Amino acid sequence: MVPVSVISVVDELDFEQQPQYELLIRATDSVSGVYAEVPVSIVLQDVNDCPPEFTQENYNVSISEAAQFGTPVLTVLANDNDTGINKKVSYSILNDNSNSSEYFYIDENEGVVYLKQALDHEEASSHHFVVVAKDLGVPSLSSTAHVWLTVLDMNDNPPKFEQTSYMCGLLVNANRDQFVTIVKASDPDLVDQNNLRYTIVAGNEQQTFSMDPETGIITLTNLANFGSDKTIILNVSVSDGVYTNFARLKVELLPANLHPPKFDKVIVDVQVPENQSPGFPVAVVKATDEDFGEFGAVSYSIHSDLLSETFRIDKATGKLTTKARLDREKQKLYEVPVMATDGGGRSGFLTVRIKVVDENDNAPYFLLKEYQASIHYNHSLNVSFMRVRAVDADEGASAQVKYQIYEKKSSEVADIFEVNPDTGDISLKKSASSWVGEVFQFFVRATDKGPQEKHSDVPVNILIMGPKDFPPVFERKDDKYFLWENSPAGKDSRVFVDRRLIRFAGTVITKLKMASNVSVVYQIISELDERPQFEVDSQGQISLAKPLDFETQDSHLIGVLAMSDSSLG
Repeated sequence: MVPVSVISVVDELDFEQQPQYELLIRATDSVSGVYAEVPVSIVLQDVNDCPPEFTQENYNVSISEAAQFGTPVLTVLANDNDTGINKKVSYSILNDNSNSSEYFYIDENEGVVYLKQALDHEEASSHHFVVVAKDLGVPSLSSTAHVWLTVLDMNDNPPKFEQTSYMCGLLVNANRDQFVTIVKASDPDLVDQNNLRYTIVAGNEQQTFSMDPETGIITLTNLANFGSDKTIILNVSVSDGVYTNFARLKVELLPANLHPPKFDKVIVDVQVPENQSPGFPVAVVKATDEDFGEFGAVSYSIHSDLLSETFRIDKATGKLTTKARLDREKQKLYEVPVMATDGGGRSGFLTVRIKVVDENDNAPYFLLKEYQASIHYNHSLNVSFMRVRAVDADEGASAQVKYQIYEKKSSEVADIFEVNPDTGDISLKKSASSWVGEVFQFFVRATDKGPQEKHSDVPVNILIMGPKDFPPVFERKDDKYFLWENSPAGKDSRVFVDRRLIRFAGTVITKLKMASNVSVVYQIISELDERPQFEVDSQGQISLAKPLDFETQDSHLIGVLAMSDSSLG
């Protein structure tokens, strides 16, 4: 039996280190020592026991954001020490949360990484992804390498303003070089934003503003160049040296209360007919204010509480109207102070001087409620012995009075007496000797000369005296006196003495004196009121009966009749 020799492996074999072994096998006779040799060749079969190995664990590359689609970024290389199909390597990009496979593509055979789409430095300045090298053995083995890619910036973005449009206000009294506003822009391509440059490109033709090119600060150069418009629209630009962007700036002129309202005149004279219904237009006043906005808006008012009861003014239009009927006889002139006030409280003033135009709305009135006279039978003809007098509160022709004897029934009075139509003097037309002891009673009518004539009548009593009759005669026909309006009156001079009311006379005005030595009785005939203003006693002393009021009536006429037993005077 021939012995069998077995070759066995005593240590690990590594195809990659030594794919084949050449052995020399010797067989030796143990007795004779004779041997024989035979060569043995052992060829190892490769198994996939080596994963691909990248030449670099980390790849750091840079690429411009201007690189186009399909641009090769880098080439990765992995070696596999196996043989055959186990040596062949396939490349891929590992899926990750950054969606790297959307940006990059790798050639699976060549390991060349290409751009799948353009990169944007402003969106992502760097990318990181993992490439995988995988052999085709069974089972396959793989390894990975990291790629760090920096996206190089290029000036591909224009600068942008923080706002597409700006708005600011500027006071009308702003000073030169005063700050107006600031506009700011940014450029994602620039590391130093101070490299941006600002300019006013339109709307500043009058050089009203200036702009700092580095900071974007706008200041006032000359407010006078603002013009009549209250708004200026500026177009401003910002540039990074390559790209330029624009924005709109609206500058509004803000009002300031620099001027008060002004009227063209200090006094305006107008005329208003009396007795017109309330609401009658008087005048329209107009004030101007050089300011604008709320400070240029003017409102009107009457600067008098008292006159506001008679007149009204529209605060917006300045139309002045009446609130009550005007009576020229009570007040013929009004001076209405009108105030114009702007929105800032500054005011201007104007006086509207209103003359109340008369109409014939008053009848003449006689100064005495009756007239009495005593004349001798042989009184000269055509010589006045008495004068009646009437006045009219109207003016002009309406205040001119003419007189005539008026009788409701026909009598001989008009044949005996006559009255001067202009003066009111009464005289004899013919001898009165036939009527001794008789009393003639008639009326004198006073008629004004205004349109739609008005009149009033007064009774006249004339006694024809005989040769033995002597009428009372005053030493003085008339006189003038002055009193304070606070002079004590009769009603102020009453006291109680032992529970009895004792009345003292008021302020004494005068004491009448008679030139004739006859006994007389005095009577005040000038007052029609039930409560007379004045009173006269039996001694001819005239005193104040009730208080005076200067504002109601500043003068009084007191007519006194002295009567004897046998005559009237």
